[in-house]
Amino acid sequence: MKKRLEPPPPERSEFAPVPGVPLWRWESWDQHGKLHLVSKPEKYTLQLLGNGWLRFSAECLKGEGIYETHGDRIVIAVTRADAGRCRPGPVAEHFVQALEAASHYHQTAGRLFLDLGRNGGGLSFSRAKD
Repeated sequence: MKKRLEPPPPERSEFAPVPGVPLWRWESWDQHGKLHLVSKPEKYTLQLLGNGWLRFSAECLKGEGIYETHGDRIVIAVTRADAGRCRPGPVAEHFVQALEAASHYHQTAGRLFLDLGRNGGGLSFSRAKD
């Protein structure tokens, strides 16, 4: 039986983490065997809500989407992204594109990893302190 998606929490002008749901900060990405560190991880966050929705921030870009998992496989689709009056940089754009390219995931020792499948590489997140 497929789980029914419920709408995300009400809109807010600023991205506010949902209490009780892990907030992940993007620490690094691997691309073709080369490790890249994120200079300001606190500006790139992800929350996977239990109802199949997700929320993210990337610099000034705030958004939401849906995700579905099957074992260690994950499919992510961004449904809304709003930058307000600013223009997100290339790293923010890469972050959103990489979320949608994720094909597998796993958690180990307080870290979340999203593998990018055929595109190679992956994203590494650390859990933000509550």
